[in-house]
Amino acid sequence: MIDNLTGTVHEIITHEKAARESLLKSSPDKVVDSVWRAFGILRYARSVTEKEVLILLSKMRLGVDLGIITEVNPQVFNELLVASQTNYLRNLQENENMSQSEIDKKRAEIIRTAILKFAVGG
Repeated sequence: MIDNLTGTVHEIITHEKAARESLLKSSPDKVVDSVWRAFGILRYARSVTEKEVLILLSKMRLGVDLGIITEVNPQVFNELLVASQTNYLRNLQENENMSQSEIDKKRAEIIRTAILKFAVGG
């Protein structure tokens, strides 16, 4: 069963890589623009929702995986997937009563800091 599962996972990874390359070949300008927009929002936003950050991180990760964005180390995604969660932010601030606006602002601050922390050559 484990060998079967491992084989399936490798097959999925291969298909995903092929799909990403195909997407880049079919609409390179659109993909590149979408990736850089996501990076720009994450790098400079002062407020970002939990839902929005997941979409933007996905686009940014695509850009890193395709070699479009070389400014950040891919390890940033591991940190941001945890650090951008609402409950994590409330715990970090030791304040269960944070307003949604306060959470979204803190999330953006943590994202900006992490992108600088994981900057390539930084």
